[in-house]
Amino acid sequence: MGDMSTKTNGLLKWLDTDAGILARIEVLVVISGALMTFLALFGSYRRRSRSSAIKYSLWAAYNLTDSISAYTIGLMQTAKFRNQLFVLWSAFLIIVRCSTHSIAAFSIRDNDNWLSNLLHILLLVLYSGTIYNSYFLLTSFWIPVEIFWLICLIKCLETASIFNLAGRPNAPMSNTKLVSDYMHYEHELSNEDQVDPALMKGYKYLVIGEEEEDVKIGPPDYLMKLMLENAAVAYEVVTVEKIWRCPGRVLKNSQAARDVCLSFALFKLLRRRFTGYPWAEASRPKTRKLMLEGLLGDHKRTFRVIETELAFLYDSFYTKYVIVSIKQWTLLSSVATLFGSFWVAVVLAHYKPPSGEEHLRGSVDVLVTIFFLVVVTFVEVWQIITYVFSDWAKVLLLCNYVRKATWQEMDFFQTLLSFVCRQRVLKPWDGKLGQYSLLDSYEYEPSRLKVLLLCTQIGQKASPDIQLPGEVKEAIVQSMIASGGKLRNIGEFSLTLCGGVGIGHQLSWACKLEAYAQIILVWHVATSICFEKASPDPTNNEDQFNHKVADSLSKYCAYLVVFCRGLLPDQNSVTEVIFERLINETRLILEGQRSMRNKLDKLMEVGDAPETIAEKSGKLARQLMGIVGDDSLRFRLLREIWVEIVLYIAPSDNTTAHAQHLAEGGEFITHLWTLLCHLGIFERPTVMVPV
Repeated sequence: MGDMSTKTNGLLKWLDTDAGILARIEVLVVISGALMTFLALFGSYRRRSRSSAIKYSLWAAYNLTDSISAYTIGLMQTAKFRNQLFVLWSAFLIIVRCSTHSIAAFSIRDNDNWLSNLLHILLLVLYSGTIYNSYFLLTSFWIPVEIFWLICLIKCLETASIFNLAGRPNAPMSNTKLVSDYMHYEHELSNEDQVDPALMKGYKYLVIGEEEEDVKIGPPDYLMKLMLENAAVAYEVVTVEKIWRCPGRVLKNSQAARDVCLSFALFKLLRRRFTGYPWAEASRPKTRKLMLEGLLGDHKRTFRVIETELAFLYDSFYTKYVIVSIKQWTLLSSVATLFGSFWVAVVLAHYKPPSGEEHLRGSVDVLVTIFFLVVVTFVEVWQIITYVFSDWAKVLLLCNYVRKATWQEMDFFQTLLSFVCRQRVLKPWDGKLGQYSLLDSYEYEPSRLKVLLLCTQIGQKASPDIQLPGEVKEAIVQSMIASGGKLRNIGEFSLTLCGGVGIGHQLSWACKLEAYAQIILVWHVATSICFEKASPDPTNNEDQFNHKVADSLSKYCAYLVVFCRGLLPDQNSVTEVIFERLINETRLILEGQRSMRNKLDKLMEVGDAPETIAEKSGKLARQLMGIVGDDSLRFRLLREIWVEIVLYIAPSDNTTAHAQHLAEGGEFITHLWTLLCHLGIFERPTVMVPV
């Protein structure tokens, strides 16, 4: 024990020596390089992963870069010795903070606190500037040093621009205010009786090209109106209709390429939900026609377009792709970084530390610098590749392709553009559907550590995620088409399938409970009981289809109640209390029951006037098994009721919750919320249709 204490004291004393301080600086520089690589590679991964490990690792890396950079620069400033590599390392630390394209902000709050974040970066630059001022005349490789410091300034300007755009209502590329005003009169630019969603005829939704300097504002409405009568303005503005009418083979032969531009146009419309601007086109027939006769014709295409649209939305909140798309010249900073890295590597090959400076034994200083050069080179090459093949670059290239007839005649360029449009480095979303089964998890008791750190409740244990079934997408689309693009009340259609006068009415009580969380959980438990009691015929494709849809959505809606309460219509506290009550009631009723069969029978042993949520679940299950005796009909009813439930709870004004969940792997209900927005549906119907 005494020997260990002596060694520890000796190490602490050494760390305070010049060699120890230099070693600390070099270790922190290496850690910063590792964090930069991690953020660059996994920064965008969080938009398609719910993994807590990824989420908290990125959070730690994002926040540690600031602290490590400030502390390391402070050590360099206060060191009593000299080392001319400090001027490079301090530049590296600024690049670490400002260089990563894939994660410009970790949360929505970072965008709200943009001034504080910008001030922090400026202070880092100021502190590093004192090191630069001390060394730039003395360093033996001042030209690459100047290059790296120029890169630092460019990276800082990029970051400042991102923070500035976050708070602007008319930021370039999204132009939310201008787009909102444009949609007040977009219908006047074509004959609404002749619109064709298949050919996008009459859909002059903005893709790119609208600029504030090209608008006029005047009475009586004082809207920002694009001067489209000006030929130059009309040339620059690219609309969805222009994309579809382009005769070039790249767009003519590729539905996917056209749809990327459509997703971008829809993203610009969706941004209005986050800024409070009106949805002027919501009630117009052509809006609903676009969805019903256009997008909803193919359920795979419907959700592919929405996935890409939400990827654009995620990027606009959390990455630098917006500023890189506006100012493509910023990519030159990446090229300059590669050039500067190569130059420094050449210099270091012949570098000999000057006498009088502090250096560790061997070539440790040089190795640390080379490590960081390799990291910076790798990150910049990776970011160039990911941007070139990003949807942002595709939109810019395709819109310029529409503008320039000469590009449409160049075979080699068109082949190259087609190749770029077919590639995708990063998936927009992993398509995972969260699942929760109350009957499987009600006995779960979290550890004290989980309760303390994560506030995990009893019974709050998720089932394994599943891949979003194509059957769910198809059922959602079929329901929206069948309803004419209108939002049905829960049970409005599904309970009519029961057959017989008044039979559906006997089940309608379960659609009118006090809170949405109650409706979801009562139907979830009842659905679980029904599926345990009767399985679908493996030879009946329709039964298999209905069972998969109902089971997936039942467990997904329960998952939302348990883990994503901010995305539901009820107050979080109300949902939490209802879930807690149901867990306690279920544990009380099923105490001592071991087999699943006994548990199901026990739950269904309730009277006709149940009081608790668990008892209501049992009553509903008993009614479903008794009133709807045919298994196939019951599967169909449960499929329809769950489609109605998930669509009914989707409208929401809590845009912040949706934006935050985009950065945590994304949720399917956000895709449904987006779909309903484009159908002009922002709230639930208030009148229950009698069954």
